[in-house]
Amino acid sequence: MKSLCLSTLLLFFIPIISLSGQGSDVLKKKLDRNLPSEERLEVLRSLITLLLSEDKARVQSVYLPMLHEEVARSGNREFLAYETEINASLMYLSGQIDSARVQFLRARDLYVVAGKQDKSLNAWCRVGIM
Repeated sequence: MKSLCLSTLLLFFIPIISLSGQGSDVLKKKLDRNLPSEERLEVLRSLITLLLSEDKARVQSVYLPMLHEEVARSGNREFLAYETEINASLMYLSGQIDSARVQFLRARDLYVVAGKQDKSLNAWCRVGIM
């Protein structure tokens, strides 16, 4: 069980590690381009993941609404789950523990529907960590 949680935490941090080569300025410039929906979603995910530890207010006020709009337009279930998970993280950080728990469980279910078992397990572990 311990190794399972450790591997899940590594899965959570691998995207952050891979982003270290791309600064937020580069990602912001990519958003200004006319990108296909899937690529725009990937750039938004990278930018939000990168900025979540630096500027939560900007993530919540600027980039989450952009992500929501793009998810609504594309109907991508994986990114709907990611949006739900980020909202849960922000709720948790602001002290809304019960609401965050519900959102993490919702993200877990959405990842299952999207066929992303590893990400579903990550959301489930985050509930356990809380």
